[in-house]
Amino acid sequence: MPQRLASVREQIEHGAAFLQKRYGADSFILYYQAFSSTFGAIHDLRRLYDHGLAALPFRELVVSTRPDCLDGDIVALLKSYRSETFDVWIELGLQTASDGTLVRINRGHTVSQFESAYNLIRSARLKAAVHLVFGLPGEGMREIMNTVSFISQLHPHGLKIHDLHVPKNSVLFSELCGGELSLATRDRHIEYVISALERLPSDIIMMRFTCDTPDRTRGFPRRVSSKAKIYDELQSRMRRRETWQGRLVNPY
Repeated sequence: MPQRLASVREQIEHGAAFLQKRYGADSFILYYQAFSSTFGAIHDLRRLYDHGLAALPFRELVVSTRPDCLDGDIVALLKSYRSETFDVWIELGLQTASDGTLVRINRGHTVSQFESAYNLIRSARLKAAVHLVFGLPGEGMREIMNTVSFISQLHPHGLKIHDLHVPKNSVLFSELCGGELSLATRDRHIEYVISALERLPSDIIMMRFTCDTPDRTRGFPRRVSSKAKIYDELQSRMRRRETWQGRLVNPY
Protein backbone atom coordinates (compact mmCIF):
# COMPACT_ATOMS: atom_id res chain seq x y z
CA MET A 1 0.00 0.00 0.00
CA PRO A 2 2.74 2.61 0.78
CA GLN A 3 4.21 2.07 -2.70
CA ARG A 4 0.78 2.49 -4.25
CA LEU A 5 0.18 5.71 -2.32
CA ALA A 6 3.54 7.07 -3.46
CA SER A 7 2.56 6.31 -7.05
CA VAL A 8 -0.74 8.16 -6.60
CA ARG A 9 1.05 11.23 -5.26
CA GLU A 10 3.50 11.14 -8.16
CA GLN A 11 0.69 10.90 -10.72
CA ILE A 12 -1.17 13.81 -9.12
CA GLU A 13 1.88 16.06 -9.10
CA HIS A 14 2.76 15.16 -12.69
CA GLY A 15 -0.82 15.69 -13.89
CA ALA A 16 -1.22 19.02 -12.11
CA ALA A 17 2.07 20.31 -13.52
CA PHE A 18 1.00 19.31 -17.05
CA LEU A 19 -2.41 20.98 -16.74
CA GLN A 20 -0.94 24.13 -15.27
CA LYS A 21 1.60 24.40 -18.08
CA ARG A 22 -0.72 23.56 -20.97
CA TYR A 23 -3.98 25.17 -19.86
CA GLY A 24 -3.03 27.52 -17.05
CA ALA A 25 -5.29 25.49 -14.75
CA ASP A 26 -5.59 26.57 -11.14
CA SER A 27 -8.47 24.33 -10.02
CA PHE A 28 -8.43 20.54 -10.12
CA ILE A 29 -10.64 17.47 -9.79
CA LEU A 30 -9.21 14.28 -8.27
CA TYR A 31 -10.05 11.51 -10.73
CA TYR A 32 -9.46 7.84 -9.95
CA GLN A 33 -10.04 6.56 -13.46
CA ALA A 34 -8.24 3.48 -14.72
CA PHE A 35 -9.55 0.01 -13.92
CA SER A 36 -11.92 -0.28 -10.91
CA SER A 37 -11.16 2.33 -8.29
CA THR A 38 -13.47 0.81 -5.66
CA PHE A 39 -11.89 -2.65 -5.73
CA GLY A 40 -10.40 -3.19 -2.26
CA ALA A 41 -11.03 -3.27 1.46
CA ILE A 42 -12.79 -0.25 2.92
CA HIS A 43 -9.83 0.78 5.07
CA ASP A 44 -7.47 0.61 2.08
CA LEU A 45 -9.85 2.63 -0.08
CA ARG A 46 -10.21 5.27 2.63
CA ARG A 47 -6.43 5.62 2.84
CA LEU A 48 -6.21 5.85 -0.94
CA TYR A 49 -8.86 8.56 -1.27
CA ASP A 50 -7.60 10.49 1.77
CA HIS A 51 -4.05 10.41 0.46
CA GLY A 52 -5.07 11.73 -2.95
CA LEU A 53 -7.33 14.46 -1.59
CA ALA A 54 -4.55 15.70 0.70
CA ALA A 55 -2.26 16.39 -2.26
CA LEU A 56 -4.09 19.49 -3.55
CA PRO A 57 -7.17 21.59 -2.69
CA PHE A 58 -9.38 19.63 -5.09
CA ARG A 59 -12.84 20.86 -6.09
CA GLU A 60 -14.40 17.42 -6.70
CA LEU A 61 -13.70 13.70 -6.36
CA VAL A 62 -14.47 11.36 -9.27
CA VAL A 63 -14.20 7.59 -8.93
CA SER A 64 -14.65 5.22 -11.87
CA THR A 65 -15.78 1.65 -11.28
CA ARG A 66 -17.96 -1.32 -12.27
CA PRO A 67 -21.38 -2.42 -10.96
CA ASP A 68 -19.91 -5.56 -9.40
CA CYS A 69 -17.29 -3.55 -7.50
CA LEU A 70 -19.70 -1.29 -5.66
CA ASP A 71 -21.75 -1.90 -2.52
CA GLY A 72 -23.43 0.05 0.25
CA ASP A 73 -20.31 0.36 2.40
CA ILE A 74 -18.23 1.78 -0.45
CA VAL A 75 -20.99 4.22 -1.43
CA ALA A 76 -21.24 5.32 2.22
CA LEU A 77 -17.48 5.93 2.28
CA LEU A 78 -17.65 8.05 -0.86
CA LYS A 79 -20.67 9.90 0.51
CA SER A 80 -18.62 10.90 3.56
CA TYR A 81 -16.49 13.13 1.31
CA ARG A 82 -19.47 15.00 -0.11
CA SER A 83 -20.43 18.42 1.21
CA GLU A 84 -22.37 21.46 0.06
CA THR A 85 -19.22 22.77 -1.62
CA PHE A 86 -17.61 19.48 -2.69
CA ASP A 87 -19.21 17.07 -5.17
CA VAL A 88 -18.47 13.35 -5.48
CA TRP A 89 -19.04 11.60 -8.79
CA ILE A 90 -19.12 7.86 -9.42
CA GLU A 91 -18.60 6.79 -13.02
CA LEU A 92 -20.26 3.44 -13.65
CA GLY A 93 -19.63 1.26 -16.68
CA LEU A 94 -22.75 -0.24 -18.27
CA GLN A 95 -21.65 -0.37 -21.96
CA THR A 96 -24.99 -1.79 -23.14
CA ALA A 97 -28.45 -2.48 -21.73
CA SER A 98 -28.52 -5.90 -23.42
CA ASP A 99 -27.76 -8.83 -21.12
CA GLY A 100 -27.10 -10.94 -24.22
CA THR A 101 -24.37 -8.58 -25.40
CA LEU A 102 -22.89 -8.33 -21.89
CA VAL A 103 -22.52 -12.13 -21.92
CA ARG A 104 -21.21 -12.03 -25.49
CA ILE A 105 -18.35 -9.68 -24.53
CA ASN A 106 -17.73 -11.43 -21.20
CA ARG A 107 -18.44 -8.21 -19.32
CA GLY A 108 -19.03 -10.00 -16.02
CA HIS A 109 -22.15 -8.21 -14.78
CA THR A 110 -25.83 -7.94 -15.68
CA VAL A 111 -28.10 -4.99 -16.39
CA SER A 112 -29.86 -5.71 -13.09
CA GLN A 113 -26.56 -5.46 -11.20
CA PHE A 114 -25.92 -2.15 -12.90
CA GLU A 115 -29.34 -0.84 -11.85
CA SER A 116 -28.73 -1.87 -8.25
CA ALA A 117 -25.38 -0.10 -8.15
CA TYR A 118 -26.82 2.97 -9.88
CA ASN A 119 -29.66 3.18 -7.36
CA LEU A 120 -27.16 3.05 -4.50
CA ILE A 121 -25.36 6.03 -5.99
CA ARG A 122 -28.50 8.09 -6.48
CA SER A 123 -29.93 7.24 -3.06
CA ALA A 124 -26.73 8.57 -1.52
CA ARG A 125 -27.20 11.86 -3.45
CA LEU A 126 -23.92 11.38 -5.27
CA LYS A 127 -23.52 12.32 -8.91
CA ALA A 128 -23.59 9.46 -11.40
CA ALA A 129 -21.98 9.25 -14.83
CA VAL A 130 -22.58 6.22 -17.05
CA HIS A 131 -20.26 4.75 -19.69
CA LEU A 132 -21.60 3.23 -22.91
CA VAL A 133 -19.91 1.60 -25.90
CA PHE A 134 -21.52 1.95 -29.33
CA GLY A 135 -20.95 -0.70 -31.99
CA LEU A 136 -20.54 -3.76 -29.78
CA PRO A 137 -20.79 -7.19 -31.50
CA GLY A 138 -24.29 -7.82 -32.80
CA GLU A 139 -25.50 -4.31 -32.03
CA GLY A 140 -26.71 -1.79 -34.60
CA MET A 141 -28.90 1.29 -34.42
CA ARG A 142 -31.91 -0.51 -32.90
CA GLU A 143 -29.95 -2.12 -30.06
CA ILE A 144 -28.00 1.05 -29.33
CA MET A 145 -31.20 3.14 -29.18
CA ASN A 146 -32.69 0.59 -26.77
CA THR A 147 -29.72 1.26 -24.50
CA VAL A 148 -30.12 5.01 -24.95
CA SER A 149 -33.81 4.75 -24.00
CA PHE A 150 -32.83 2.85 -20.86
CA ILE A 151 -30.30 5.54 -19.93
CA SER A 152 -32.73 8.35 -20.72
CA GLN A 153 -35.18 6.93 -18.19
CA LEU A 154 -32.49 6.62 -15.52
CA HIS A 155 -31.44 10.23 -16.19
CA PRO A 156 -27.85 10.22 -14.87
CA HIS A 157 -25.98 13.46 -14.29
CA GLY A 158 -23.42 12.62 -16.98
CA LEU A 159 -22.77 10.22 -19.85
CA LYS A 160 -19.65 9.05 -21.68
CA ILE A 161 -19.95 7.42 -25.10
CA HIS A 162 -17.14 5.31 -26.53
CA ASP A 163 -16.75 3.79 -29.97
CA LEU A 164 -15.60 0.18 -29.96
CA HIS A 165 -11.84 -0.21 -29.82
CA VAL A 166 -10.49 -3.75 -29.79
CA PRO A 167 -7.31 -4.47 -27.80
CA LYS A 168 -4.53 -6.49 -29.32
CA ASN A 169 -4.46 -10.20 -28.43
CA SER A 170 -8.08 -10.19 -27.20
CA VAL A 171 -10.80 -12.65 -28.24
CA LEU A 172 -12.53 -9.92 -30.23
CA PHE A 173 -9.25 -9.13 -31.95
CA SER A 174 -8.99 -12.75 -33.15
CA GLU A 175 -12.61 -12.69 -34.34
CA LEU A 176 -12.05 -9.47 -36.28
CA CYS A 177 -8.92 -10.83 -37.91
CA GLY A 178 -10.89 -13.94 -38.88
CA GLY A 179 -13.61 -11.88 -40.53
CA GLU A 180 -16.29 -12.82 -37.99
CA LEU A 181 -16.91 -9.24 -36.81
CA SER A 182 -16.92 -5.74 -38.22
CA LEU A 183 -16.38 -2.33 -36.65
CA ALA A 184 -18.56 0.72 -37.17
CA THR A 185 -16.98 3.34 -39.39
CA ARG A 186 -16.29 6.84 -38.10
CA ASP A 187 -19.30 8.15 -40.02
CA ARG A 188 -21.61 5.48 -38.64
CA HIS A 189 -20.44 6.16 -35.09
CA ILE A 190 -21.26 9.85 -35.52
CA GLU A 191 -24.74 8.88 -36.73
CA TYR A 192 -25.18 6.70 -33.66
CA VAL A 193 -24.17 9.62 -31.45
CA ILE A 194 -26.54 12.08 -33.16
CA SER A 195 -29.47 9.67 -32.79
CA ALA A 196 -28.54 9.15 -29.14
CA LEU A 197 -28.30 12.86 -28.39
CA GLU A 198 -31.75 13.50 -29.87
CA ARG A 199 -33.18 10.95 -27.41
CA LEU A 200 -31.29 12.04 -24.28
CA PRO A 201 -32.57 14.74 -21.89
CA SER A 202 -30.83 18.03 -22.56
CA ASP A 203 -29.56 18.39 -18.99
CA ILE A 204 -27.47 15.20 -19.08
CA ILE A 205 -23.85 16.36 -19.32
CA MET A 206 -22.18 14.75 -22.32
CA MET A 207 -18.65 14.08 -21.15
CA ARG A 208 -17.28 12.09 -24.09
CA PHE A 209 -18.26 11.02 -27.62
CA THR A 210 -15.35 8.78 -28.61
CA CYS A 211 -12.25 7.19 -27.15
CA ASP A 212 -8.55 7.45 -27.93
CA THR A 213 -6.95 4.15 -27.00
CA PRO A 214 -3.14 4.27 -27.32
CA ASP A 215 -1.71 2.71 -30.49
CA ARG A 216 0.42 0.31 -28.44
CA THR A 217 -2.64 -1.47 -27.02
CA ARG A 218 -5.21 -0.96 -29.80
CA GLY A 219 -5.58 -3.65 -32.42
CA PHE A 220 -8.56 -2.09 -34.26
CA PRO A 221 -9.37 0.38 -35.65
CA ARG A 222 -5.93 0.82 -37.17
CA ARG A 223 -6.31 4.58 -37.41
CA VAL A 224 -8.53 6.90 -35.40
CA SER A 225 -9.59 10.51 -35.82
CA SER A 226 -8.82 12.94 -33.05
CA LYS A 227 -11.56 13.68 -30.55
CA ALA A 228 -11.55 17.30 -31.71
CA LYS A 229 -12.20 16.34 -35.36
CA ILE A 230 -15.04 14.01 -34.43
CA TYR A 231 -16.57 16.67 -32.19
CA ASP A 232 -16.33 19.28 -34.96
CA GLU A 233 -17.97 16.92 -37.46
CA LEU A 234 -20.69 16.04 -34.95
CA GLN A 235 -21.49 19.71 -34.39
CA SER A 236 -21.45 20.44 -38.11
CA ARG A 237 -23.92 17.66 -38.97
CA MET A 238 -26.27 18.62 -36.15
CA ARG A 239 -26.31 22.26 -37.23
CA ARG A 240 -27.07 21.29 -40.84
CA ARG A 241 -29.95 19.09 -39.69
CA GLU A 242 -31.16 21.67 -37.18
CA THR A 243 -31.23 19.11 -34.41
CA TRP A 244 -30.06 19.14 -30.80
CA GLN A 245 -29.72 17.10 -27.62
CA GLY A 246 -33.18 16.27 -26.27
CA ARG A 247 -35.06 17.12 -29.48
CA LEU A 248 -37.12 13.92 -29.35
CA VAL A 249 -37.52 14.01 -25.57
CA ASN A 250 -38.97 17.51 -25.19
CA PRO A 251 -39.67 18.67 -28.74
CA TYR A 252 -41.51 21.85 -27.74
